[in-house]
Order: sequence, then C-alpha cells, then structure tokens
Amino acid sequence: MVRTLNNMAELRGSRFGRPWSRHGLKLLFWFANDYIVFDNDNQMFANYDPEEGDFGFHHFRNRRECENNVCKRLLPDDGYPFYEVGNLHLTASDSMPNYVRKYNTGNIDTSNMDRLIISMRPDMTVDKVYVTQHEDLRNFDPVNTYCISRGCS
Repeated sequence: MVRTLNNMAELRGSRFGRPWSRHGLKLLFWFANDYIVFDNDNQMFANYDPEEGDFGFHHFRNRRECENNVCKRLLPDDGYPFYEVGNLHLTASDSMPNYVRKYNTGNIDTSNMDRLIISMRPDMTVDKVYVTQHEDLRNFDPVNTYCISRGCS
C-alpha cells in the first residue's frame, strides 16, 4: 500500500531525492513550478500533454509484480493512465531544465534513480502525483513510493 506524504516535514523525513547527487527534489520543484498549474478550484492541470513525451514523460505500466505467490501493483488503480518522468538517460529529458539534469553522472548510480508518476484524467487534470525511486534497474521500491497529492488514501 502506498503511503501518503502530507507536508514538507514528511517529505524531508522520507529522504526522497537525497542524498546528493540524486535529482528527485529538483524534479519535484520543476514539476510544481513549470509543469502544472492550479485553477480557481485548486484542481491541478498539466501545462503539457504527457502523451506527447515532452521532458521524457512516458506511459507507466502499473503491472502486477509477484513475489512469494503474492501479486500486487505498485500504485492503486484509479482508472486513469499513469505517466512516468525523471529518467535523465532518455533523449527527451534533454528538455528538462539544466538544474534538474546538472549532476546526472550518466552512469548507473543513484544520480538517476528518482521518478515522478502521475495519473491523468482525459481533460488534462492531474489526478494523483507519486514520488518513487528505483530499487534496481527494472523495479521501483514500494517501500519508498509515496502519494503527495490531494485525494490520496
């Protein structure tokens, strides 16, 4: 089950994006300041369609992972498609601001392990925002995956 982070103190306590040279906090700053806007009802809308692949966004397949005969998905299925961003090795990520990409070593190390995953409604409303990190080259770490938006349960 995905845990929720409700404020800055909880985000700091999660250690998401830290220690240096990880890029998760810079990625989150970019997302909050440049990728989304809020309307008068405090609904979050994307400035760009993640379907277009800008900034390295791509579909996240919330596939079932099985271990010891227990199968589960990383994220709860809310009926909306998921999109992932933050892989600095993708060519499209070159459109990310330099401050996000600056300390990426280009190697397989912790400088490229953080990701944001969003679920998106058809009208470009961002339904949920998750922060996560890789636990290996293929899988995300369920223990270090958090919902950071309103409406998380």
